Amino acid sequence: MFLSNVKANTIGRLSITLAQAKLVKNYGLTRMDPYVRIRVGHYVYETQTDPNGSKNPRWNRVFHTQLPAGVNKIFLEIYDECNFTMDELIAWAEVKIPEAVIERGETHEDWFPLSGKCGDQKEGMIDL
Repeated sequence: MFLSNVKANTIGRLSITLAQAKLVKNYGLTRMDPYVRIRVGHYVYETQTDPNGSKNPRWNRVFHTQLPAGVNKIFLEIYDECNFTMDELIAWAEVKIPEAVIERGETHEDWFPLSGKCGDQKEGMIDL
């Protein structure tokens, strides 16, 4: 793990790639415009919106963040960007950071289940 420029109370740096998602349902009247909000400890990041991304949005966005001591999960939410109303929460997930990433700085890619209106872990999958 690359440890230069690490703030106090952090154990290292983490790179997170939000590649894409496969959602089970389109909740918009037209095609959804999804984006992701991700939280690592107190750090919060957002992807760009994928216009008309609908059930198969692609972001291919990389975030570089400090990994605070004691943080071993990433929280993410997928929203549908709306023009005239509040953005709608579509799906969410709590992803445990694999030990190999924390301890040895290994790269790990996988699809993780999303929860939402369809139920726990039934809203689709996200590629991190």
